[in-house]
Amino acid sequence: MDIVTLIGAINSRPEMFLSKRSINDLDTFLRGYIYYRKSHEIEEDENDRTLEDFKCHWLPEKLGHPGTTMWIQKLLDASQNQEEAFEKFFLYWQEYLSELTLIE
Repeated sequence: MDIVTLIGAINSRPEMFLSKRSINDLDTFLRGYIYYRKSHEIEEDENDRTLEDFKCHWLPEKLGHPGTTMWIQKLLDASQNQEEAFEKFFLYWQEYLSELTLIE
């Protein structure tokens, strides 16, 4: 399963993957998935780069906070709590994917 499909599955049924709707839990899960792929020498693909571009470039620009602060902190700063940041992640992710579809 590629990262884009996995994020879609988490969005549809977060309880299958995470203990709670928390941006920190999502971040931890995604890091574990990426670590697993690297440790099993699964080559990085375009979808992996899509997630990195989203986290490192698109999201900071969208939130008006370019710089070195981690993407997760940017979402937390723009939210009231962990769950709201979690929900915003998926809203922004869908917006980002929609923009990519329009460009390609």
